[in-house]
Amino acid sequence: PEGEGGEQKSGQEEEEERERQLPEECWMAVLYSLGVREVCMMGRVNRWLRQLSICPTVWRQQYTQLFGEAPQPDYNPATVRRMCRRSELRAARWLEADVQEQQVGYAGTSCLQFDDSKVVSADGSAIRLWSHSTGRRIATLQGHTGRVSCVAFDEDQLVSGCSQNTVKVWGMDDLKCRRTLRGHDAAVTGVTIMNSIPISASADGHIKLWDISSGQQIVSFESPRAVHAMSVQEPTGYLVSAGWCVHMWDVSTAQLLHSLSVWSEEGPLDEELAATAADPHARSPFSCVAYSGSLLAAGRPGEAVLWDTRSQETVGVIRASAPKGP
Repeated sequence: PEGEGGEQKSGQEEEEERERQLPEECWMAVLYSLGVREVCMMGRVNRWLRQLSICPTVWRQQYTQLFGEAPQPDYNPATVRRMCRRSELRAARWLEADVQEQQVGYAGTSCLQFDDSKVVSADGSAIRLWSHSTGRRIATLQGHTGRVSCVAFDEDQLVSGCSQNTVKVWGMDDLKCRRTLRGHDAAVTGVTIMNSIPISASADGHIKLWDISSGQQIVSFESPRAVHAMSVQEPTGYLVSAGWCVHMWDVSTAQLLHSLSVWSEEGPLDEELAATAADPHARSPFSCVAYSGSLLAAGRPGEAVLWDTRSQETVGVIRASAPKGP
């Protein structure tokens, strides 16, 4: 009887819970307005909300908000949910991490790249590899005759560029120089790797893809002006270059897809107009660029500009606050 009474009470509580619930349309509207973590927490409240929280349309919307584009048609609902949760976990590691400061590198460090286990930095003509766990230097690579201006690496190779117009490719297994690439007429300003192919950009306005085995360029893109930074998106095969203008390229066809307008208070600017622009932020070229999903961001002193690559329109400008006091 005691058990029966407990079961009866539980049934009454469940009935009262149903009576307190909003219509399903209202709950779906709530779920659409939440983030990944909140949707997961809602699914733990009760069985009914759990069924709503795994609705494929809810997670397709979450995916689109996170990655800037709809999930691929061949992604099943479980895959979409898993990718969204993984993205949330990665973000949480940064946002909620117990940050501990650890200094590596030398005074005058000009560039760096890192992954989960190591940091690659450059100062002067030297490239240095550091361990995350110990903070100690793993190796120092020498060979550039000019100031190293950019580095990039993957599991197999490390690519570096310098002010003396050259690019070097190093093996990640033995940390020895495999090839020195020559072909730019000005300082190398950016390097990256796409599908194991080294790519370099230069102040001469050229972006080059290289064949490591022969040391010859595979193809060269000519930007209208000097290139100061670049970024690639391997799934789409697109490359973005930044300087006074921001350009999107299709690497497979070597075609310029879009030129994204650089705006100031006076409107779109080119290099000549930028030099005399009333907006002080517009008087400098973009020196860094990042590309993820359909969102592209480029930065220059004092501001970062964001574009939606689907519409090629500016979607936001983030500006640093003016310093207070003397």
